[in-house]
Amino acid sequence: MSFGAAISALIPSDSTTPSGITFEGYSDEEFNSKVGTWEGKFNPSTIQYESKVEYFEDVPIGAASSEVRFKRMPPSKIAFSIMLDNFDSDSSNAFLALMGSPTLSTVDPIITQATNLKNVIYNMNSSTHQPNYVRIQFGDNTFYGRASKFDVKYTEFKSNGEATRAAIEMAFTGSKSKKMSASELQLNSPDMTHAYVCKEGDTLTMLAVKYYNNPNLFHELARINRLNGVRRLVPGTVILIPPLQKT
Repeated sequence: MSFGAAISALIPSDSTTPSGITFEGYSDEEFNSKVGTWEGKFNPSTIQYESKVEYFEDVPIGAASSEVRFKRMPPSKIAFSIMLDNFDSDSSNAFLALMGSPTLSTVDPIITQATNLKNVIYNMNSSTHQPNYVRIQFGDNTFYGRASKFDVKYTEFKSNGEATRAAIEMAFTGSKSKKMSASELQLNSPDMTHAYVCKEGDTLTMLAVKYYNNPNLFHELARINRLNGVRRLVPGTVILIPPLQKT
């Protein structure tokens, strides 16, 4: 193999098929209306997942311990870093041409690449007046969420001041619509127990009316979920709704 051919073999192909991480921005929580895509020919070197379960841990006065009751599962989180790196393509192409090897295709400046990514996943959508919903695909892994962090650090520059390398740190909080979550958990059947995530202002009486068409069944929900009275429920609390007969 010639030296020029060896150089060419080390250069990534110009294939348009994404072989690394992909970010897709959507304007709606159902992930139906795509508004932008950013593709990278690489995957993050490290990925950090965060998953938690919260419990009610009230210990009665005088008791040494108490039963730990399930409260809710907060949205999962994911965080990782990626590196964008452009070397001097003009000099490289001159060298490759001298060696009789194919030249590199033109790549966007680092700042443009970082800005395009930020527009897809983080910046305010002018139509919805909020950041996009984001679908992240890397390998066989898919994550649905919204960006909570986007930090860029430029570390290398050309003599004219153009950045040639950037380290980007990102974090996302999981976000799926109720319809998507119900579909995954298969809780749509009336003969299965539903898991309802409470919103601001919800009460057991309201849930009894919604699911059983009978406000008097609030006490059944309170008994099953070991709650007291019809007080307002803490947003994010998971209430189990068993398949009781509607009246």
